[in-house]
Amino acid sequence: MESYWRPRLVQQAVSAFEIDALFPTADGISLDYRGYDGLPVRTHFSFDDAGKIRLTACVAINKAA
Repeated sequence: MESYWRPRLVQQAVSAFEIDALFPTADGISLDYRGYDGLPVRTHFSFDDAGKIRLTACVAINKAA
């Protein structure tokens, strides 16, 4: 993990990890943010009945919501 992330974090974009949007969905929440390279990413979180994260899914997006 370190060999993957170290070079990316050392050269991260100025806008890296800025939050663009956080919004509810039918089965959880979605978070739009800027990845280490400054490009928009969406992560969706769904939760179980106890409120714990059941599933996360990340995808690059063309334009943040």
